[in-house]
Amino acid sequence: MPDNLTKADYDLVIIGAGINGAAIASEASKDKLRVLLLEQFDRPAQGTSSKSSKLIHGGLRYLEHFELGLVYECLSDRKRLLKKYPGLVKLKKFYIPVYQSTTRSSMLIRTGLSLYALLGGLIKSSRFKRLSRSQWDTLDGLKTSELKNVFHYFDAQTDDAKLTTRLLEEATTAGASIQYDSELINCHINETDVQICYQKDNASHKVSAGLVINAAGPWVNHIVQRCQPAFDPVEIDLVSGTHIEIPGKLNKGIFYLEAPQDQRAVFAMPWKGHILLGTTERIYEGDPGKVKPSDDEINYLLEVYLHYFPDAQISKKDILASWAGLRVLPKNKANPFKRSRETIFHKNNHENPRVISIYGGKLTSHYSTARKLLKLISQV
Repeated sequence: MPDNLTKADYDLVIIGAGINGAAIASEASKDKLRVLLLEQFDRPAQGTSSKSSKLIHGGLRYLEHFELGLVYECLSDRKRLLKKYPGLVKLKKFYIPVYQSTTRSSMLIRTGLSLYALLGGLIKSSRFKRLSRSQWDTLDGLKTSELKNVFHYFDAQTDDAKLTTRLLEEATTAGASIQYDSELINCHINETDVQICYQKDNASHKVSAGLVINAAGPWVNHIVQRCQPAFDPVEIDLVSGTHIEIPGKLNKGIFYLEAPQDQRAVFAMPWKGHILLGTTERIYEGDPGKVKPSDDEINYLLEVYLHYFPDAQISKKDILASWAGLRVLPKNKANPFKRSRETIFHKNNHENPRVISIYGGKLTSHYSTARKLLKLISQV
C-alpha cells in the first residue's frame, strides 16, 4: 500500500454499507488498512442489498451473452461462500422446465448447463440432470401440458441483508469503524488525500482519507457530484427490479422460468415459509430512496406464476409483501436484460486517483469485487 495513504486519518473512507461496501471494509481491515465506513441510513443493506433475489449463483443466463469470466468468478465465489457461511448460504435445487413454447431449446439449455458445470469445476454441486417424465407430477403443481423436458441443477440462496451484516461484523472485529446515519456533504480531493465532510447527529464532522471508495449503489453518482474538483461520472441507468411474496409453498426447490410475456428469466422460490417471485426490469429515473413496485410489475410477476402454476389460487389481494431494488447498469440502448453485469471501477483521475467509484456489482461476487479493488489500490 502506498505510503501516502498512511498520512491521513484513514487509509480508506468507504461510502455505503451495502454488500460491496461491507465486503471492501472487511477485506481492507483484514489487510490492516484503517477503514471508516459511512452509511446514510440507520442500519446496513437498506438499498439493493436487501432487495435482491436472495440468490448466490453463477449466473447461468450470462452464458447467453458469452460472459464466461463473470460466470466462472461467480461460481468460484459461490463455492467459497457455501464453505465459509454454511448457516447463511445454502445449496438449493433448481428446475428449468422446457415447453413447446419455450424460446430456448432443450439442446441449448443442456449445452448451457454443461458449460456451467465445466466452469464450476465439475464438482457435484455444479452438475445437472434431466428429470424423467414420471417425476414431473411431483414438481409442486408445475404445469405439465406441452412440457418437453425438465432440467435439474444446483445453485444457492441466502438472506442478503444478514450476509451484509455478517461482513460488517467481520470488518469491525478487524478494526473498521462504521458510522450510521451519516450523510456525505462533500469531498475535497487533494494531491495526497481527500478531505471529507459528513453530517451525523445534526453536526458536521471532518476527516481525511488516502482514498475514498464510493460504494453507494444507486446513489453512486450523487456521491460523485459532491466531489471537488469535479470529474465526469459513468453514465448509468437505474433499473428497478420488483419482487413479490405470496402465500404457498414450493417444496421441491427453486424454479427458473421463462416469462411468457417477454422471455426474461423469472425465479419462483421458497422464502421464509412462502413463495418469492422475481424479478422485473424497468428503467427508473426518480429518487433512489423512493423506488417501489409498480402495478404493471406486480401483475407481470403474478401472470408468470399463474402461467406455470395454473392451479394456484392466488390473486393480487393475496400478496404478502412487495419491494423494489435498483441495479446500476452502464447507459446504452440495449434491453436491460441483455446488458453486461460486469463491475466497473471508475477513477476520478487516472494518474493520481483519490476517489474510486463502483458501478454495478453482484451479491454473489462481492468478495472478488473487494479483492480486485484492493489490488487496484495497491497499484495507486
